[in-house]
Amino acid sequence: MSSFLASETSGDMEISYNEFKTLLWLFTEAEPTPDRVKNEFKTIDINKDNSIQLKEWMVYILPLSKEQFTNFDFSLRKLFDMFDADENGEIEKDELI
Repeated sequence: MSSFLASETSGDMEISYNEFKTLLWLFTEAEPTPDRVKNEFKTIDINKDNSIQLKEWMVYILPLSKEQFTNFDFSLRKLFDMFDADENGEIEKDELI
């Protein structure tokens, strides 16, 4: 769930195509091809509304092994910490600039 919330930047509790592209890049630790992004997005977007809701993301992520999930969570934490310059647990706008 934390990966979903970290990737969901618009505040609408849905992951857009662009947000998903970033999430997939973090998840695989390599830049995904446009075809992979497109195909996986279509697969995860069960209700075909062009966004991924938390429930759809959980259906996708739960089959991962504990090791895969732990590795992803660690990578996501490292990325977050890179931007959280003041180490207050939040990323403010000025930390992104």
